[in-house]
Amino acid sequence: MEPSEEIKALNTLKLSALIGIVYSVIDIIELIIFLYTGIFTISTQLSGLTFLSSPYVFALGAVSAIIVIAQVFLSWRGFRILRRLDIAKEGYTGSKMLLIASIIDFIVIYPFLEFYLIPKVLPILKQIQATNPDAVRLSSSALSSLLPLIASYFVLILIVGILGIVGLVLIVIQEFKLGSRYEEGSLKLGSILQIIPIVNLAAFVLLYVGFSSSMRKVGSSLPPVLAYQVGLGSLSPEGIAQFSLFSVRSIKITKLKLKVKDNVIENSKVIELNQGENRIVTDFGPLALQKGSYTLELTLENGEEVKVYLIY
Repeated sequence: MEPSEEIKALNTLKLSALIGIVYSVIDIIELIIFLYTGIFTISTQLSGLTFLSSPYVFALGAVSAIIVIAQVFLSWRGFRILRRLDIAKEGYTGSKMLLIASIIDFIVIYPFLEFYLIPKVLPILKQIQATNPDAVRLSSSALSSLLPLIASYFVLILIVGILGIVGLVLIVIQEFKLGSRYEEGSLKLGSILQIIPIVNLAAFVLLYVGFSSSMRKVGSSLPPVLAYQVGLGSLSPEGIAQFSLFSVRSIKITKLKLKVKDNVIENSKVIELNQGENRIVTDFGPLALQKGSYTLELTLENGEEVKVYLIY
């Protein structure tokens, strides 16, 4: 049913915020390490590139990137559920954009810099610093030949950066709207603070608190239920619907209504539910389906309605 799916989505977003807290703490530690071992020991552009090309720096960057991808992925999963419930549209689109940008950054931009660009440029810069005029001339020529590649690399960074920024803005808008929906000021404030890098930790703490409180509000507003869906169901073009229901006690399903496009297909077959988890398989006849999700409405003998979500 919808409220349980809504709680599941909020719990996923809460977990995303928790990973965001972990990432922010690691980010602060990295900043301190870079300040201590990097900036204070870098006196030239050459020593700066040498520092950036070290395995130590790459490992820290890789760990941070993986944590970011995990955090954004969970955010995307949570917003995907809310979008299915017509609660969150901007958040789904924004998290998807940010996820794509984060993955491109991890598998293309950062490795290209570490394993190709810096190893190519670093020896050339060392040659340019040499006193031999011929070596300087040859190195300058080699560096000039790399300029188109370097320019393309920075264009890619710009495109991915814009994609990530637009995605983040959409997420901020969605989280602010969720703050209004659940009357949670911490969600509103946390969403806005995400834009400011130096207060990321505070932003994710506020989001974690806000999503936790929202879950409690949704849970407390739920009426007692006799049955609810477990996981997602499936629907085939042959009209076979399969899904699992958990029932508090033995009760009958008296009517099933499947929504396909603008049509509603009814099935009045009575199905007995036992206490506990029940695996249901029912037939609606051949259907013209498109890839996507479908809603099946069940009516119990006490009049209670349960919504089941099916995937084709």
